[in-house]
Amino acid sequence: FFARTMADEDGDIGEDVGEVEQGAEQKRAKAVKEVLEKAAQKVTDSRAVVEILPQIIQLSADKAACKLLIDGGVVNILGTVLKVHCHNTPIILSACKALTLNGYKYDYDAVAMQQVKESSAVGLVINVLKRYPDDREIQVTAVQCLSYIVAGKENREALERENGVELILDSISRHSIRTSLPF
Repeated sequence: FFARTMADEDGDIGEDVGEVEQGAEQKRAKAVKEVLEKAAQKVTDSRAVVEILPQIIQLSADKAACKLLIDGGVVNILGTVLKVHCHNTPIILSACKALTLNGYKYDYDAVAMQQVKESSAVGLVINVLKRYPDDREIQVTAVQCLSYIVAGKENREALERENGVELILDSISRHSIRTSLPF
């Protein structure tokens, strides 16, 4: 049995390896689809959101899954989460962490940048900075989040319109935050 799974009768394992990779892609796509569907359906249910956000964070660690999440509208969903649950600090923290998409390069993805714009994610994260000025953990997470999502001219302009640069600098100073900012 073991020998047959490793090589076919001709000793060629290429097809089997390809099947394994294809199976992994199908599992990844299914997992992303399930999380996105559940998130879209349960975005107002705080208990469900608390369960879904760590799944989004975990899936985004895989580059292919991250791209599937973006193509499926995850940034818009996370924007809605920030709007609906603006007074729930554990959800705010997780949503901001999820928006970083494990270091995803938003500036190289037009779909992601458009979703940031459509969802008003920059303004929503700035509102988090305003709402919780003394909560260091939230401030650090929100500043890190902004450092990723302000990619693109329109999103940088949104940051400026919201006086976000001043808020970020104040937060960095007040809480001794170390970060690199793309502006």
